[in-house]
Amino acid sequence: MRLTLPRIAFTVLTMAALSSTSLFAADNTLTAEEKSAGWELLFDGKTLDGWKIYKGQQPENGKNWKAEEGVLSLAKPGGGDLVTEKQFENFELALDFKISEGGNSGLMFHVVDTDGPSYYSGPEIQILDDARNQREAQKSGYLYQMYKPAEGVAPFKADEWNSYVIHIDSKNGSWVKLNGVKLYDFEIGSDDWKKRLESTKFKAWKDFAAHKSGSICLQDHGDVVSFRNIKVRELK
Repeated sequence: MRLTLPRIAFTVLTMAALSSTSLFAADNTLTAEEKSAGWELLFDGKTLDGWKIYKGQQPENGKNWKAEEGVLSLAKPGGGDLVTEKQFENFELALDFKISEGGNSGLMFHVVDTDGPSYYSGPEIQILDDARNQREAQKSGYLYQMYKPAEGVAPFKADEWNSYVIHIDSKNGSWVKLNGVKLYDFEIGSDDWKKRLESTKFKAWKDFAAHKSGSICLQDHGDVVSFRNIKVRELK
C-alpha cells in the first residue's frame, strides 16, 4: 500500500513516541538499564512490604501510612516514622516526594534503634513546603543544621512532585540533588563535618551519624506527605 504524506508523518510520529516511552519505566518500576545498574525498588506501588515502623512492626496499610494508587503516603499523623527493614551502608537513593501545604517532613539515613527517636542516629534531609512553612529556618534539601545549598539555589517546586537523589558513600564522598540540581557535597566524619557538628544540638548525641549502616527512614512529622518511585542501589 502506498502511504500518503499525512500517513507517513503519522507513522513516524507514532514510532517516535513508542520509542521514547520505551526508554522510561512506569511509576514504581525499573527499566532494564536500571536493573543492570543494580537498582532495586523499595516501594512496589501497592503494599508496605519491606518497611516497618521505627522500633516496631510492619504497619497496617491504610491506618496511618498507606500504599494506594502507586503512592506511599502518610495519610494522618500518629503512624510513626517508617523505616526500611533492610539496612544500607554506601548507597544511592532516588525518589519523588510531594509535601502538603505548609508541611514538614524529612528523610533520614543510617537510622538504628536507640533509646530515642529516629533522628538521634539518622542525619535528616529536609522535606518542607519552603514558601509556606514559616516555622522552620531550614528548607527542602538541607541536611538539617549541617549543610545547605549556596545562596540563591532553590529548586523546590510547591504543589508538585519533586525528586531527590541522595548519594551516601563513605569512600568517595556524599551529595544531595533536588530536582536534578546538586545542592552540596559532604563527607561524614571529615574535619568539616565535625566542625559543623560542634555547632548543633547533635554534638551531645553519641549515636548521631555514628553508625556505618542503617535503615532509610521516612519521617512522620504530623503533616501529610507522599512518596513514589523509591529506589536504591548499593555502592561497592
